[in-house]
Amino acid sequence: MKFIIYIILIAAISFADELKTLTDKGISALKKGDGEKALEYFNEAVEKYPASNEAKFNKGLLLAATGDVKQSDEILSQIKFDKNEKNINALNLRAKIAETVGDFSMANEQQPNISQAKTAYQKARSFYAEALDLNPKNKKQKDYFQLRIENLSKKIRELPENQDEQNENEQNKDDKNDKKKDNKDEQNKDNKENNDDKDEQNKDEQNEQQQNEQNKEDENEEQKQNEQNEQEQQKEQNEEKMKDAVRLLEHYADDAKELNKPPLQKEIPTEKDW
Repeated sequence: MKFIIYIILIAAISFADELKTLTDKGISALKKGDGEKALEYFNEAVEKYPASNEAKFNKGLLLAATGDVKQSDEILSQIKFDKNEKNINALNLRAKIAETVGDFSMANEQQPNISQAKTAYQKARSFYAEALDLNPKNKKQKDYFQLRIENLSKKIRELPENQDEQNENEQNKDDKNDKKKDNKDEQNKDNKENNDDKDEQNKDEQNEQQQNEQNKEDENEEQKQNEQNEQEQQKEQNEEKMKDAVRLLEHYADDAKELNKPPLQKEIPTEKDW
């Protein structure tokens, strides 16, 4: 009997060590900006330990931070417990993650992802409402869930105004570009009408042709520069997503470990979390 217990303990330690190794490798890859490699490590953890809530939780965090909210929700929804209090805690964690994703989506003042933020906030609110429906015994938990639901509703109500402001800024930019283009077209038209002399007109036409060729070169150069800027911007956004993923994983590291602990037979104290 003692030998069997010993074998079980060794297996548990081995499981914890390998899971930690895969998690550490994933975080290390993220810090290097390699999100694909990080996802490979977290996928390996889930495949090797399909019953591990911690492995699913870490993968869900990574997907959430990198913007794949749908797959994140799918993997996090698999975290379930037999004990009611544990289900409440799992919903609370999912709500926190969703709200964090929403905050990350709005963190970039230049290009806030309002649509993603709204979806994330709505999911967070639904998770808190679901946890509240499970009727937690602790009154502080109930009050906390209700407060988060109210705050998230407020965040969602404020998003359309931010969207209008973003659309207005984009429209102003488009109007400015259109006006600049119209002015340029009008100037070319005036130049052509004011030249009556045939020789002068031919000269102007030649100059205009040269100008058009120059404009075309300028447009090509501008397009090339815009493409380069977009690539650099995309690279910066990907790097920021990797940093967000690291922050999430490190922030919820203790919560992730708690998910693999067996349910307690008595009520779990909540002063720390609420």
